[in-house]
Amino acid sequence: LKVQWVGQPQDLSAKQQADLAALRSLPGVADAYASNSFPLGGDGWSTGVALKPNQRHSSLRTTLYFADDHTLNTLGVKLVAGRNFTPEEITDLPENVPSTPPVIIITKALADAAFPNESAIGKVVYDDDRVMTVIGVVERLQTPWVAADSWAAKFAETSLLQPYHFLSGSYAMVVRAKPGQREALMKTVPDKLYELSRDRVLDEVKSFDQVRDEAYRDDRGLSIILGTVC
Repeated sequence: LKVQWVGQPQDLSAKQQADLAALRSLPGVADAYASNSFPLGGDGWSTGVALKPNQRHSSLRTTLYFADDHTLNTLGVKLVAGRNFTPEEITDLPENVPSTPPVIIITKALADAAFPNESAIGKVVYDDDRVMTVIGVVERLQTPWVAADSWAAKFAETSLLQPYHFLSGSYAMVVRAKPGQREALMKTVPDKLYELSRDRVLDEVKSFDQVRDEAYRDDRGLSIILGTVC
């Protein structure tokens, strides 16, 4: 779901953490986190990855997701090398404040492209002359964009996670339901958040099935049309 705050709350970090603690305490919730974007969501951030300090041009392009120590569990992605973020590594990142974290987690596709035929764990990439060390590799995590003719088609499977609480007036919250609890939670989660504060708008409360269907709607439609024509 999308969270949009009214005005500019000064205590956004505390509000966001209170929201997440409340959601994680609900009986039907397996886990939850907040971020700038999520897979197949249609909008998000991308960034360049440099393999040498102060490169003029990036070596690779990747999606940028902000994550905490609950993100991997919430998304259900598989860690194939290294480790997850620790709570101590997660810091606040106010909107429009550039920062470079000391540690990152990347997808296997990005690891293979950046460090072919060798382990990516302990390797570094650069933001100008600032170093980010790879501490974990996940098997797969798609970008928010899926169209085959989009600008992001060449890096559809390359994603990079940075350990930040994203403090913005608008952000995404992702909730993982326990088996059989999703439909009920899609009603109770907004109620719980409004119970904590009414100074916000909750938009686009969707299941991931809905997100996936919308992401691939155009491709599916074209396949049907081509199948009919043939």
